[in-house]
Amino acid sequence: MLVGISHSCVEENLPSSWQVFRPARRSGRTPGPPEAPAGPAGPRCENRRVSKTSTLRFRHNQAISVAAVIAFLGALPLATSRWYLAPLLLVPVAIGVWALRAGTDADPAGVRIRALLGQHRIPWSDILELASDPRGQAMVRLRDGRTTALPAVRSVDLPALITASGQSLGESRPNQPAAQAHDATPERTDPTGQ
Repeated sequence: MLVGISHSCVEENLPSSWQVFRPARRSGRTPGPPEAPAGPAGPRCENRRVSKTSTLRFRHNQAISVAAVIAFLGALPLATSRWYLAPLLLVPVAIGVWALRAGTDADPAGVRIRALLGQHRIPWSDILELASDPRGQAMVRLRDGRTTALPAVRSVDLPALITASGQSLGESRPNQPAAQAHDATPERTDPTGQ
């Protein structure tokens, strides 16, 4: 959480030569927070808690964007030589936009999987488990049995992803018994049958 300062506190501490700009409020919007009550010395200056939902963003390596710029500059002479080659410039542009946009966003409400043109929101209540494949790509298994890859999330990022959900690593989910949540030792079967 961030700590903010009330507007009246800031205004009374500004030099007199400064002008305070306040945008006009649109009709239909709720007014701001109530001002602090005035005391014997005037309005009180109190720090107030300001809540801001933090979103954890996972994106692909930025070297892809640099490669897209280089590819665009390399394709420019070829694309300008003939008019029908101009659409070649769309390929590096699409790769650059994908590199900047595609990835996974996580917040306390759920996970948003973003692609070049679309996005898909999965609430935490629909996620059964987080895992990784043998290559280290993070995956989610949903309650309906489907498995979905999380773009740009590696297996080493899973603890940060869990923390973004608002849970700690040892905390059980509300619909999961505590005995199952804290039993981290998987059963191993002996291949000899013992």
